[in-house]
Amino acid sequence: MAFKHGPVESQQVELTESIGRACPLKETGHLDQALGVNDHSLRIRPRNASLRAAAARFWLERGDGARALELLDAGLRQEPDNTALSALRIRVLATDSDPAVRDQERAQRLIERMLTGAQAEDPRLLGAAAAAANARNDYQGAIDLAQRSATQARERGADVLAERIEAELAIYRTRQPVQDD
Repeated sequence: MAFKHGPVESQQVELTESIGRACPLKETGHLDQALGVNDHSLRIRPRNASLRAAAARFWLERGDGARALELLDAGLRQEPDNTALSALRIRVLATDSDPAVRDQERAQRLIERMLTGAQAEDPRLLGAAAAAANARNDYQGAIDLAQRSATQARERGADVLAERIEAELAIYRTRQPVQDD
């Protein structure tokens, strides 16, 4: 007897299968195919912030910060309080190698707005603020923010995030500007 899925369950199965295909494609260097699978997933779940962030990261890896920023801005119109999307948008604005995309003043305004209240110790936002400080050549500020970010990530059990921030911290300690390509 075959199991029948309703429309919602079928979409969820299709979404899960799509995500399962995108990650290995990306890891093996098939970025265009992974991007296509992710776009397909976004059509199934257009309000899914994780998919939108993944698509933005794909575009960043391809060197298209403008397209990444479009995706992030669209996601934030749907979910204005999404911390993950906000942190990634700050990073893009502060560090993108394309001067037409990079807007450090806007990034700083977003940081000042985001790092108030309950979000003040969010490790993703602190990490984005550290990247922005480094891009402004405020190396000590970048180091301080990255240390706070890594500590907060470890306290929250986000070890992968903590390791990424600690790797960035090592770069900040060299007191050299770093830009996302």
